[in-house]
Order: sequence, then structure tokens, then C-alpha cells
Amino acid sequence: MAINQVQHEGLNQHSWKLAEMGLSGALRPIPPEFTITLQFEGESRIYGANACNRYFGECHRDGSHLRFQQIGATRMMCSEPAMALESEYFAALEHVETYQLQADQLALYDDQGKSLLIFRNGVAR
Repeated sequence: MAINQVQHEGLNQHSWKLAEMGLSGALRPIPPEFTITLQFEGESRIYGANACNRYFGECHRDGSHLRFQQIGATRMMCSEPAMALESEYFAALEHVETYQLQADQLALYDDQGKSLLIFRNGVAR
């Protein structure tokens, strides 16, 4: 089995829960009152729950490269902290260029190799 196929299957096997986020490379923990998830479906679809809304979109994978595109979301209004966290998360997704998958962690990086998003293994699907 090719490494790319193993990585793709590893991404698809779990619901990933966001643990840390930082657009500037300075990661900070996600407040416990908020849950942000990411799930991969097949080769090119993603979906999840944000601090306030549900979202969906496309992803393009090639080796360790990963890009998110055409992200859409529901439009519920929530508290200001939830909305700010959601905006930051979507902005971080736009900057993702590469990823690294370990047993229980998915790390997403920008084009300079700085950590943007760190997910922990949620629930196996």
C-alpha cells in the first residue's frame, strides 16, 4: 500500500478535534467551551462543526501537501467569542499548505512550515 494511500486512509478514519490554533505560528489552546471538528470524506470532501456553525468544503491532497477550498458554512449567529474563533479558524484553513499525520495528531502548516492548526484524534469512524 502506498504511503499516500495510508495517509489518506488515516485522515479519513477519524473525526479530528481542534486542540490548538494560531495564525502567526504562536499556537494557543482552544477554550474548553468550544468544539471545532474536521472530518475528511473520500479523496476531496471535508466537513465539521465550528465554534458556532457547521461547515463543508473541498480539499486537495498530494503527498504531504493539503489545500482547502470552497468552504461554506451555516449562518447562525452566536456569541462574539464563538464568532471570532470561527473567523480565525476559517482564515487558518485558507493558509494551510502541508500536513503531518501521526497516530493521534494531525498538524496543519502554512507555506513557511509554521503550525496553524493542531487536531487530536476524536472518535474513530
